[in-house]
Amino acid sequence: MYHYGGATGAIIKDNQATINTSSTGTTLTNSSFTVASNSNRILIVCAYRHSSGGDISGITWNGSEAFTRATFHDGVTSAGRTEIWYLVNPTATTASVVTTWNASSTRRGSGVYSFYNAEQTSPIGVTAVDDGSATVSSSTITPTTAGSMIVDVIGSDTNGAPVDTLTAGWTSLIGGTDRCHSSQYSLTPTIGSANTMAWTFTNIKSINWIAVEIKSLKWSEEGT
Repeated sequence: MYHYGGATGAIIKDNQATINTSSTGTTLTNSSFTVASNSNRILIVCAYRHSSGGDISGITWNGSEAFTRATFHDGVTSAGRTEIWYLVNPTATTASVVTTWNASSTRRGSGVYSFYNAEQTSPIGVTAVDDGSATVSSSTITPTTAGSMIVDVIGSDTNGAPVDTLTAGWTSLIGGTDRCHSSQYSLTPTIGSANTMAWTFTNIKSINWIAVEIKSLKWSEEGT
């Protein structure tokens, strides 16, 4: 039979928040974000900047706890850059997530998730990237680890918020009227098969998309 080492159950979402701006700058802060005292915690930040500018130079939690970049993509069809970062075992408290770019840019978004029951040593599995121009963005990711989840982030170069096909983390227009910064996730993807993470727009958009697999506590096999 199969079981999780140290805990039961799949990954569970604890909290989420997002912030975006069309003003020029280098930082975005998700303030007063609460991470509960659950076991095997992980924070995931999904960020996007549309205009030319810098890459993310760092993300911190609670003043000094540093995130690690999981993956990124510089858009080919669309200008901009998507990035996903993570932090295992964050302090359980209410504090700020601060995302910092290394050069000033406009039209930036940064969203954070708190999950638990996540693998703590090597939590990131497969990654996927995509870009193009379409009304429906049907990008896929194939997770390989039993019990894992998937999460994405998408940015578009024109107005109009999309509709997701899974569970929306956030769907927002940067600055309220311009550009899109959105994320969705699935806690129960099909392992070993391509999972479609589609976004539907009202008209053709140039998009920049990335996704990651987040692994749960490792499964082990005992007996027959």
